[in-house]
Amino acid sequence: VQGRFRHGGDHVLMSEAPTLHTVLVYGTLRPGTGPVRSVSGYICDLGAFPGAKLLDESEGRSFVCEEIEVDDAGLARLDRYEGYRSSDPAGSLYIRVQMDCGAWLYKYNHNMDGKQVVPGGDWLAYINKTSGSAAGLGGNSRSVLSMEA
Repeated sequence: VQGRFRHGGDHVLMSEAPTLHTVLVYGTLRPGTGPVRSVSGYICDLGAFPGAKLLDESEGRSFVCEEIEVDDAGLARLDRYEGYRSSDPAGSLYIRVQMDCGAWLYKYNHNMDGKQVVPGGDWLAYINKTSGSAAGLGGNSRSVLSMEA
């Protein structure tokens, strides 16, 4: 975002700070080091990654997310990584939704019936327990966000 201001008799172009977006990540993008937040719903094991289903708080189920911040270009890269197309939400793998807290979250856009619900709603704990190792798990947000726009 840019603006102009008048300094003396000259117009000077001034750049504003880039817009930052908070994104709640719960699966392969979790760095394992960010601020943690609980979200009403559950996540399922879809194989190499999880999918989230959002629920009303009254249902008493929740899953673990971490907050990351991205600029506009980073949000566009996350959209591509998550298979989200704003022009075709119905055909998207995940849908980007804005939560009550103002942060974005990618919820799975397909049926998860019959899929394993992640116990405790913590993908990193679940994957570390089922694989027996934390090597190479989580922390994918850095590599995704460094992809070309």
